[in-house]
Amino acid sequence: MTRDLFADLNEAQREAVRCVEGPLLIFAGAGTGKTRVITHRIAHLIYDIGIPAEHILAVTFTNKAAEEMRSRLAGLSEGTGDPEAAQRVFFSTFHRFCAWLLRNHGESLGVKRHFTIYDDADTTLLIKQILKSMDLDPSLYRPAVISALIDRAKNELRGPADVESSADGPVQEKGAKIFMEYERRLRENGVLDFSDLLVFSVRLLQTSESLRKHFQERFAFIHVDEYQDTNTAQYTLLRLLAEHRNLCVVGDDDQAIYSWRGADIRNILSFEKDFPNARVVTLQQNYRSSQAILDLAYRVIQNNRERADKRLMTTRTGGDAPMLYTAADGYDEASFVAMRARDLSAETPYSDMAIFYRTAAQSRRIEEEMMARGIPYVVVSGVGFYERREVKDLLAYLRILVNPADDAAFSRILNVPKRGIGDTTAAALAEAAKSAGIPQTELLSRLDQSTVSAAVRKKLVDLADLLVVLRKLAAELAIEELLRRIVSMTNYFDYLEKSDPAGFEERAANVQELYTVAQEFTRRSTDPSGALVSFLEEMSLLTDADRADSSADRISLMTLHAAKGLEFSAVFLIGMEEGTLPHASSFESEAELEEERRLCYVGMTRAKDRLFLSHAYSRKIYGESFDDIRPSRFLDEAGLEIPEQFSVIDTGRRFGSRHRPDEGPRRRVDDASANRVVRVPLDEDTAAFGVTPGDRVQHPVFGAGILLRITGRAEEATALVNFERAGRKRLKLAYAKLTRVD
Repeated sequence: MTRDLFADLNEAQREAVRCVEGPLLIFAGAGTGKTRVITHRIAHLIYDIGIPAEHILAVTFTNKAAEEMRSRLAGLSEGTGDPEAAQRVFFSTFHRFCAWLLRNHGESLGVKRHFTIYDDADTTLLIKQILKSMDLDPSLYRPAVISALIDRAKNELRGPADVESSADGPVQEKGAKIFMEYERRLRENGVLDFSDLLVFSVRLLQTSESLRKHFQERFAFIHVDEYQDTNTAQYTLLRLLAEHRNLCVVGDDDQAIYSWRGADIRNILSFEKDFPNARVVTLQQNYRSSQAILDLAYRVIQNNRERADKRLMTTRTGGDAPMLYTAADGYDEASFVAMRARDLSAETPYSDMAIFYRTAAQSRRIEEEMMARGIPYVVVSGVGFYERREVKDLLAYLRILVNPADDAAFSRILNVPKRGIGDTTAAALAEAAKSAGIPQTELLSRLDQSTVSAAVRKKLVDLADLLVVLRKLAAELAIEELLRRIVSMTNYFDYLEKSDPAGFEERAANVQELYTVAQEFTRRSTDPSGALVSFLEEMSLLTDADRADSSADRISLMTLHAAKGLEFSAVFLIGMEEGTLPHASSFESEAELEEERRLCYVGMTRAKDRLFLSHAYSRKIYGESFDDIRPSRFLDEAGLEIPEQFSVIDTGRRFGSRHRPDEGPRRRVDDASANRVVRVPLDEDTAAFGVTPGDRVQHPVFGAGILLRITGRAEEATALVNFERAGRKRLKLAYAKLTRVD
């Protein structure tokens, strides 16, 4: 290769790129250039070592990240004589790779080549249908909880029988039965959910030695980005593919924040044990943040025990010292954020600012303040384009053309546009199809008048005829034109205008945008014969990060989980209080508390030049007012001093003393009066927990303490306890296992 690949790399990056054979673990701290290292390493393999590009696999978690790597590799290939190498490297997400694997080889497991993929909404709908058929109360067996149970089990490669054998209560026991029926219906409908893509791929490689060896030879060098986010199924898949040990994984244990999705931090921390004699390279030179921000973040994260020690350093200059704002209440905090953002906009675009919070509910007050002050903003991970009703309607029509057995898609189009087909008819159709063992689409024209009226039967026959025509058109037309025909033949725009007059213009624009998406896909598609299947697969596998729109000049509001992988010139990290960050749900588990600390670290290290942290002493939470909230322990760990009295700038709401956060007294709060007992009238549900304010109580983890107050009702009842050893904790009474001590 004529270009010197190592010229723009630091010494640690060069070491990682030069390490070619055998297992390699790259600990890449935040902003240390991990994408650069991966793409330079792949370029080194191709152009300096001579490895064929088609023998290289690079896997990450978003399509955007995969395309970014491909683009960078293409840039490195200029002047090499093989500029098309980047197109031959298999860059992919885990789920897209598995979908490709199963479409080509899954039939031995009973997976049809043209399977469709259920998204979260489809899964929830199916679970609701199962609950109804099993006569189970959805308020007791909540679809979201059952969905999470199934998803976690699959990511751990566990089936319904495994869930049943390890069930520790009636919800999990019944959940296993629901899981079993859920699996039966998926197979019956010829669909897979997201987790199935991993499960069936693992099963395929485990059961077929010839296929396993074929793909081990084809993908002789494997790269994995964000390895700390892999779950058991992904880990197992990689072990099956990488028996040749040419596996390079890149990640940062300090940014492992997805255990609730099944990610297992042990995968990266145990890499050297899993792959003896593995090389380990640590990237610690940061190219994003100021040193002051990095030092602050390090003081927090170093308190985690389960981590590989690394401390980020930078040669960047400039940037402001991180700032802590102590607010009187949530209104004061929102005013500060809005005013400071507006001040910064004179030199920094709003699009280069972000406001992070632990839970989505925290955005409301910030949004109100932004609207009141005319500051443009966008809530990231709200209802995205591909979740819009009109987009999902039209994609459902495409799905049913590809897979007539897709019941979720059929349920969506059955009465869209309105055909006067009621729930009774829909249930009769579903039951008849189940009894006959055929898709509902095949029964549309067969229901006799003893089951449905003549008028309804005609509408069902019309729908059947429409699908026959559309299926023929699907074989002839480009996807964009097929969508236009669906809209035209169903009078879909008329339906939108009648069902939502106020929102019609926006919804019609979304349909037009879907045409554009289809047009762009067709332009870059390399397989015209399978374009519709590939298009639907791409739509199904888009992640939140792939859907984000950063083109407009708006300040981004998002949860800390959504902030991963992003960077901004200025970051506001709000609500840094005990019970919020760290979240109250983490108080009884050291592992969960460490993940909360990692979440805080991720938020801090998104900031390039300015980092603003804030907490409030008073806040209204779930309709209850709290006026003695403790600042987050992470502020203390960061070495930030908290003023005795809250500070307020000129926000139009004056509370207490008035001074800027960088002025005035700096004593940590240690107010004995804050431990006062508050006696409130208790309803019967709350009293049923057997403890009342003023009681001395015992907790299995935190020991003895005094119960100060109880707020909320029934399952939402929360106890504030001052423990002798652990300090004050806010605990849900339904789970806290508090016992009264006489």
